[in-house]
Amino acid sequence: MVKSKKYNIAGFLSCLCLVFFLSGCGDETSAPPAAVKTPVVKKKVKKPAKDQKKEKEAVEEVKFVYEPDGKRDPFLPFLATMLVGEDLEAVDEELLTELERYDLSQLKLVAIMDIAGKWVAQVETPDGMGHTIYVGTPIGNKRGKVVSIKDGKVSVEEKFRDILGDIKTNIDELLIEHPEGGLGL
Repeated sequence: MVKSKKYNIAGFLSCLCLVFFLSGCGDETSAPPAAVKTPVVKKKVKKPAKDQKKEKEAVEEVKFVYEPDGKRDPFLPFLATMLVGEDLEAVDEELLTELERYDLSQLKLVAIMDIAGKWVAQVETPDGMGHTIYVGTPIGNKRGKVVSIKDGKVSVEEKFRDILGDIKTNIDELLIEHPEGGLGL
């Protein structure tokens, strides 16, 4: 008899739980109460002409004007502003010489001559034009300058800023190309 009471209580509790679980699984959902729409009546009020003119003037005064003075151009690449040169200002393309429009790798060293104790070199651009260069001649699209001409090579110094903003110097060399395919003298 004791066993039957335990089974009866356990059975009753399990049935009760089953009823609670099944009652929550219904498809019936209560719909939210429908919103009552009331028509809104807008009245048109004519303002005097003087007030309308004042409103137009007030609207025109609020316009935003961007002043770029002293600010970096957001549309230029970040590293373009890091070049070292004439006070870090961008150089106008029209003011560049033809040799400053090409990368050093595009220029071909053709000849080196000693004229009255002064070394002179001849370089050729990709379009076949020849140019005479001296020590101090600006050359290359990275604002390089010729620092030495001797022994079959031209040394070009290029200054730039690294990512940390430190000024770095890079020395590139142009070597004479021989018809046999070798470089140098």
